[in-house]
Amino acid sequence: MDRLVGTIGKVKRLGFQGICFSDGPSGYARSDGVSVFSSGLTAAATWDKRLIYEHEHAVAIGEEFRAKGAHVFLGPSCGPMGRSVLAGETGRVSALTLISLASLCMCPCLRTQTTEEDGAVINALSSNIDEPGTASVMCSYNRVNQTYSCANHHLLSILKDELALPGYVVPDWYATHGTASFANAGLNLEMPGPVRADYGASYFGNYLLDAVNDDNVTKSRLNEMVERVLTLYFFLHQHEDFPALDPASATALSVNQFGYNTTQFAIKPVPARDVRGEYQRNTALENEKDFGVFGNGAPYPAIGSVYFDYENASISYEVGTLDQGGGSGIVRNNELIAPLDANRESVRKQGGRVQVLLEHKDIVDGKFRSIYPIPDVCLVFLKAFAAEGRDRESPDLDWNATKVVESVASLCSNTVVIVNGPGIVLMPWADNENVTAILSGRVGFV
Repeated sequence: MDRLVGTIGKVKRLGFQGICFSDGPSGYARSDGVSVFSSGLTAAATWDKRLIYEHEHAVAIGEEFRAKGAHVFLGPSCGPMGRSVLAGETGRVSALTLISLASLCMCPCLRTQTTEEDGAVINALSSNIDEPGTASVMCSYNRVNQTYSCANHHLLSILKDELALPGYVVPDWYATHGTASFANAGLNLEMPGPVRADYGASYFGNYLLDAVNDDNVTKSRLNEMVERVLTLYFFLHQHEDFPALDPASATALSVNQFGYNTTQFAIKPVPARDVRGEYQRNTALENEKDFGVFGNGAPYPAIGSVYFDYENASISYEVGTLDQGGGSGIVRNNELIAPLDANRESVRKQGGRVQVLLEHKDIVDGKFRSIYPIPDVCLVFLKAFAAEGRDRESPDLDWNATKVVESVASLCSNTVVIVNGPGIVLMPWADNENVTAILSGRVGFV
């Protein structure tokens, strides 16, 4: 169990086999043999509740978590919609995901986290939080009225009493900063245990035992903390035939392959969502043979959110397609097909060709000497990186993207811009007469 991001140890005399916590909202993190799903933001942009409930952000992810041996899914994330367009983690699918996870005997943990979002838990949750299947709630790092969210008795009381949360409250990792004050406020357990990653001490554990012995925390309060955790464990039947932890978790080599058959989503479209109709033959790319691919969002990520090279950290996340946002919930790709590779394969089958210029500085400087003849259609792949724990510096797309579009559009009268980003981004080139189409792919679209 030490391979998980968080664990509760076994208590054999109670028939309690322990609890494994694992990230993340886009799939089972820190493991091999898993699927990387589209972000909740991308799925939500479809406005398709059936897709979210029956497939991607519910059953499929829940099945993989359970098959890997994880009891608690640290997701989905949520927050006040539209509070900040620069937030590192924007709002994601919540209610339908929670329903489906609970139906699989999984324990969803609703995350109200990161410094960019409102720390008042009440603002992130509906008044019927007990109905969607929320088993636990993660409190955030930030303070509310000068009190840490995870030690705010007023907010946690509203959560448990007025909103009728049936389960427990767990802090975001290393968001616990005290013992008695946090326990008495309503926090049920500390995760991951140590005060910080490189230090073995814990605010709970023996310190909580001392607080009980010193009457700073009552035994009844301690019992409630335990009861809320165990109640859900047994209610969800996680003590019955629950899969053992897959050795492929964390840094271990892959042993079990539980990859979900994601291709079924493409070949079984949800009725009434395929809007192509009779316009299918009039799409911009149907009969083109000569393509140009531009922009740093097109190639395979040499250094990126999943393949970060700390020795070259100054290069940051510039080169490569943006398949996920950054942060602790990043999921390891078993295979990633970059847009450049996919386009080359598709065009090759059509008997066409692809011309490529990826470096933004060269594009902005107009170094198009290698591009001949001018392509029938120019695909420009742009992105805006975002991660937990930070705000985006600007609503603009990254790496001088506006100049990139303007430069390509000055060359090509049929410029199509494909954007990967965490939400709202500025598109000052949208009314450029040579920009004939814009595809906002969010994060992790196919």
